[in-house]
Amino acid sequence: TYVRLHTEAGWMKVDATWPQSARALGMAINDRFIPGVDMDVACSPIDVFEVPDGVDPQTFKEELIEVHCGSDTDRRDRFIEDMSLWLAQTTVPG
Repeated sequence: TYVRLHTEAGWMKVDATWPQSARALGMAINDRFIPGVDMDVACSPIDVFEVPDGVDPQTFKEELIEVHCGSDTDRRDRFIEDMSLWLAQTTVPG
């Protein structure tokens, strides 16, 4: 998941990606935020959805996850948690 943000410098992609220590694993890392400059996105998006006016972005995201993952939503969440734990254990900051 990434966000398109409108700044004074223009539209840009913003993605938290991975911790800097994961750079050695070849994962997309963003060292800093520069207004108007796209950040590296962790993967190539298959589809892009715009949050409709007046809709809470988090609620919209959760609805998309439910539509696309359905009964696998819990398994998706466990994967993300386990991947985060693995990264924390495998990579060393610095």
